[in-house]
Amino acid sequence: MSTSDDQNNGNNGNNDNNGGASQANIDWPQTVDEAVDRLLQGLSDKDKETVRSTPKDELYKFHFGWRMGIRNAFGLWQGNAALLTSCAEVRYGPGSDAKFMHPDDASGVIIEAVWHHLQSER
Repeated sequence: MSTSDDQNNGNNGNNDNNGGASQANIDWPQTVDEAVDRLLQGLSDKDKETVRSTPKDELYKFHFGWRMGIRNAFGLWQGNAALLTSCAEVRYGPGSDAKFMHPDDASGVIIEAVWHHLQSER
């Protein structure tokens, strides 16, 4: 797992797009916390430091590399409604009317959650 654009993944190197497998057979994270845990397991110490030292308002820099990998690996484009809903609840608060979030925005919520977690480790 790497945060750089040349290492475009969110799935620890597994670039399989599941070949049309049904959603029931896919082990996607269902919550933002699950997604954060999986990503942290795959990050090297160097990558953790890269994310930790990136200013929050510059997390957009990960959009085409790491965030794209997250969108693909975690099923954000393939119907992972549970994770999209979890991202909306993190962004807008539990009980909000927002029950869906665009996959691009959802991957940003996940990256920001990883960033917050790494800030708390300081």
